[in-house]
Amino acid sequence: LYLKAWLSMNWKDVHLSWDKLEHDDIDSIMLDSSMVWVPDLSIFNSRREVNLGQGVHPVMIKSSGDVYALFTPEITGHCMPNYANWPYDIHKCDITLGSMRYMGSTVNFKFYFDEEGLYMDFLLPNNEWELIATNSSRNESRVGPDNDTDTKFMVTLDYQFTLRRHASVYVASYLIPGVVMMILSLGLLWIPSDKVERMAILCTLMIIQSLYLQFLAYKIPTNGNTTPYLVCYYRDCLCLTGLLIVETLVTRSMVSWASDPPYLQSIFRFIAGNRVL
Repeated sequence: LYLKAWLSMNWKDVHLSWDKLEHDDIDSIMLDSSMVWVPDLSIFNSRREVNLGQGVHPVMIKSSGDVYALFTPEITGHCMPNYANWPYDIHKCDITLGSMRYMGSTVNFKFYFDEEGLYMDFLLPNNEWELIATNSSRNESRVGPDNDTDTKFMVTLDYQFTLRRHASVYVASYLIPGVVMMILSLGLLWIPSDKVERMAILCTLMIIQSLYLQFLAYKIPTNGNTTPYLVCYYRDCLCLTGLLIVETLVTRSMVSWASDPPYLQSIFRFIAGNRVL
């Protein structure tokens, strides 16, 4: 998961307060974030260590000591891939934020906007994915032995995003042709096996289904835990087409026989001699 987000933070720094009456009634000033202390906030489950407060960003400082900052970090999250229902797959991606330098007693992170800490009014839609649900929680983890009288805890902010793929294009490109090819394969049983058209269509279907399997292998990521059902469907269609080709060849060969082979005659006599009725 890759997010380009706005991260809004505010905290109180008593060392940055002043009496506005003594300074020309100035209630707030704007400074660069490099000139003031900024809380350490990092992504715990990212592939690389990322401090969201890095860089130079504008901050607003109020005379009361309240500091307001707006960062624009690029956030990456961890997703557990499951492509079994591709292209109707749904993925849950997690992002865990916290401080790697300070305990919760020193820097205590809390949600700012609401209970979830998410403000979605400026969310831009994605062409491939739809955000269908969000969930967030604030957790405290005790650090140190249980008998330690000095209670230390670590605060983490956990966000979970549930994404669903836009499937309309893939349904038209992969699913519907697969259903049509299956119906066509079964419909070929109505054509006599000695017709050239039957074998020609079966061979063409086998080539097309093999190409579709190659396209799916290229299109669907291979890092999932389960095989996509659509891939299994095309695999079974390919096997069915192969069986139909074998059945057509065997039937053609049997029609050309002048008489029943000896092994078939013995089988027929055995069946005729063991009839129930």
